[in-house]
Amino acid sequence: MDAMTEMLTRIETKLDVAISQLSDHEARLRHLEGKAGRKWEGFLADLCKLTLAAVLGFLFAGLNL
Repeated sequence: MDAMTEMLTRIETKLDVAISQLSDHEARLRHLEGKAGRKWEGFLADLCKLTLAAVLGFLFAGLNL
């Protein structure tokens, strides 16, 4: 009976460790998944800035400023 209790205690400890590692892996995976989205958003922001700069440049060139 004592051996069974000891074995169950070890199993419980290993299960707790596995669950905590799973939470860590989940957080790291979510971070990696979001990385591509942040790059795309940054690209779109840069594209908008470039377009605005080009439009203003052409506008100022047309007005001879």
